[in-house]
Amino acid sequence: MYVCDICAKCPSSHSFDILKEDANQVIYYSCPAKSTKPHDHDGILEHYKGMLLDKQNKKWTWIIDGTDFDIKQVDIKINLTLTKLLETHIHTLDSILFINSTRQIKMALSMACPLLSKELRDRIKFE
Repeated sequence: MYVCDICAKCPSSHSFDILKEDANQVIYYSCPAKSTKPHDHDGILEHYKGMLLDKQNKKWTWIIDGTDFDIKQVDIKINLTLTKLLETHIHTLDSILFINSTRQIKMALSMACPLLSKELRDRIKFE
């Protein structure tokens, strides 16, 4: 099982955790506003990569919780990096579900959408 070195020392550093897992599927959960290191580009990328590679043979869903999300969490660099990472795992991705969305989430997503493949855009859903 993958363990992020940064989160091992401070669990609230990044927000990408397993909410539920069974033999065939993993459901990941993120609440970016609760991350204490929202601009730790390298650490966030390594955390997500490690988690996804650890479960690479399972279908997965990502729930992104927008509770308390504001402009401070909008980071173009990390959005672009995560977009590239998601595209490499598109073959096992079931969906990305946004819950408790804010205007800032919709703004960040509208900036990223032109860079997403149609296949990835089709998997994005809102509560």
